[in-house]
Amino acid sequence: MPNENRVSIKFTAEKLEEIRNAIKVIEDDVLPQMIALSAAERRALPKLKDKSIAFVQKTIDYTDTESRFVPSYMDPVETKVDFAAYTLLIELFNRLQRITGPVQDTALLCGSETMSSVLQYYNNVKLCAKENVPGAKEVYEDLKVRFEKSKSTESDKTETTT
Repeated sequence: MPNENRVSIKFTAEKLEEIRNAIKVIEDDVLPQMIALSAAERRALPKLKDKSIAFVQKTIDYTDTESRFVPSYMDPVETKVDFAAYTLLIELFNRLQRITGPVQDTALLCGSETMSSVLQYYNNVKLCAKENVPGAKEVYEDLKVRFEKSKSTESDKTETTT
C-alpha cells in the first residue's frame, strides 16, 4: 500500500548555497553574542513577559525623569541597553521561530515518510527471504540488524525484572 507523499522538497545548488550563507551570517553575527543557560539558571531568573513590558518601559522612563530614586547599585544605562537588546532579540526570535517551527515539522514529516517507505521495502525483502527468493536473504540479514536488541538492552531488562 503506497504512502501519502505530503512533502517533496528540492533546492537548486545555488539556492541551497544562498540559504546556507544566510544561516552562516546569523551564526557568525548573532551566536557569539548569545549566552547559554542551564535549566537551573533559567528557572532561577525573574522573567520578563508580555504583561510586564509596559511596567518595565515606564520604570526605565522614570529612571530618567525621577533619577533621584535610582539606587546606587542599579545601572540605568545598562538597564536601557538590556531592554533594547531584549526587545530586538524577542523580535528576531519570533521571526526565526516562524521559520524553525515549520522547518522542524517538515523535517519530521520527511523523516516519517522516508521511514515508512523503507519499512515497506524491508518488509517486502523479509517476505521474499521467507519465500527463498534469490538474493533476498542476504539483503534481509543485512537490514534486520536495525531491529535486533542489543545484549546490554536485554541484560538491563533482565536485571530490572529479576
